[in-house]
Amino acid sequence: MAGLSGAWAYHRLGLIDYRSAIAFAIPRIPGAILGVFIVHQISPSLFRIVLGVVLILAGATLLRRPVQNAIASTRKGLSYRYIQDRQGHVYEYRFNLPLGMAANFPVGTLSSLLGIGGGLIFTPFAITVLGFPTLIATATSVLTLVFTTLAALVTHVTTGTFSDGALRILPVALGMAMGGQIGPRIARRVGGIFVKRLLASTLMGIGASMAVSQFL
Repeated sequence: MAGLSGAWAYHRLGLIDYRSAIAFAIPRIPGAILGVFIVHQISPSLFRIVLGVVLILAGATLLRRPVQNAIASTRKGLSYRYIQDRQGHVYEYRFNLPLGMAANFPVGTLSSLLGIGGGLIFTPFAITVLGFPTLIATATSVLTLVFTTLAALVTHVTTGTFSDGALRILPVALGMAMGGQIGPRIARRVGGIFVKRLLASTLMGIGASMAVSQFL
């Protein structure tokens, strides 16, 4: 619900790189399906420690890298994108599409394994490694999230992991749908640098809390 709502909001803002989102979803979907089967093989404690470490590393990576220029990037790559949003802002960048696609298979596996959708892992990667502008990376990750979460959900239902409880999570889903409309508008107003720093601090805070909780 959060992915669908957020993707629609980012679509209305004109910030989604659709070609990249579809390309990234192709390898991430089988990765997400694989993650569903792996999740049954690990203990809950190990699960939380791994998730915590992954989030801390992702946040630290964001803070270490220099801020990308959201208007134009001179980074050389195999693919070129020129996106103009609804307000007329231009985002021009180059990136290595095969590298992005290769990274999305393990991202899909981890996102399904850890239950975090993939955006928390791939968005920092898209910004720091591929050179995406922050807002474009966020919006594109949200759209890709829709495909991979759906694939993981169908696999969970098919294997019997998720067989009831839909009504119990309905209030949460509705709240996330509302947040999915509000978040993109806030991101548009505060800008990419603030979003990047907020994402980094949130990742590290949540990751540290989850990892430490297993030793207390």
